[in-house]
Amino acid sequence: MPGETNPIVPEEYLRERYFEHKVDSRADEIISMVGKEASQPIKYTHELWFSKAKTMLPFLLSTSLGIEEVNTIDVAATIDILWTLSVVVDDIIDADEMRRAKPAAWKIYGKESTYSSAEKCLRATLGHVAKTISPEAAIKCKESVEAGMRSIEEHKNFGFECTREELEQNYIKRDAFFSEAPMSMLATIYPDKESKLRSAGIALETYYLGGQIGNDLDDLFGGAGRTKRFSDVKSGLVTIPLRLMWSDMEELDREKFMMVFGKGELSVQDEVMIDSLLEKYRVFEKSMDLIKEKYSQASETMGNFLDEKQNSVFNTLCAKQLEKFQGYKS
Repeated sequence: MPGETNPIVPEEYLRERYFEHKVDSRADEIISMVGKEASQPIKYTHELWFSKAKTMLPFLLSTSLGIEEVNTIDVAATIDILWTLSVVVDDIIDADEMRRAKPAAWKIYGKESTYSSAEKCLRATLGHVAKTISPEAAIKCKESVEAGMRSIEEHKNFGFECTREELEQNYIKRDAFFSEAPMSMLATIYPDKESKLRSAGIALETYYLGGQIGNDLDDLFGGAGRTKRFSDVKSGLVTIPLRLMWSDMEELDREKFMMVFGKGELSVQDEVMIDSLLEKYRVFEKSMDLIKEKYSQASETMGNFLDEKQNSVFNTLCAKQLEKFQGYKS
């Protein structure tokens, strides 16, 4: 029809900006610093990953604040590599053999070699940040990576006596290297923009917090397939949806649930019982309400920085995520 415009596809828009501003070239330069052999597992995983939201949302936000593109590209490339490294290491730790329908890097290059490559690439990335942005930025970057790694272990120690807010802070630490950290890195050389950069960082934190809660729902409702369903319950990991349920549960139901929480393996009867509790306490609906709240908060703040088209891209990204999460129960 005349006058119609094609709907924005967020992933495609962000990838176009990624290549347009040559963030890929900068990332390749940094990865290549570790040498041809050591860079192979990292390059292999880097090329598998389609989505560039984690890389380009901080780029768009910082560019909107008038920060020079040479700096925003360096920060975007840094996030791009750190996300790739996190995927490489997670696959080793979780013994995941496939990544985007292809063998995980460690299955091709070996665990020791792949892990060693990730360590070398992290050192090269931090060195690049120190040289091109500032030594203080490299420290903040390193601290965010370490905080994220600690948060994984800290999460395992949470019991149901924790608050939802404490869990949220744990999730935020895990995502810091692609939310708060990029903004704080830039603030080391743009101190006059620190307040606005911090506000933009909080918007990213809030957005990714919603996504983490969505991942929790995936585990409970089998969004990505039922083979790994209830892995959090089996391992005794307290997540935000489970904490929401716990706060509403009657004592008898708590006792029943604790008989299977952390059990390791679940029988069919166990799974039926868990499903009945999830339904009884409306865990899916309450979690979705919380995700919508987080996305709404993030969108409101993003609107203070992004132009009309970019804001539409972000809101569409949120809508697509909500649609995906909603499908977990359909």
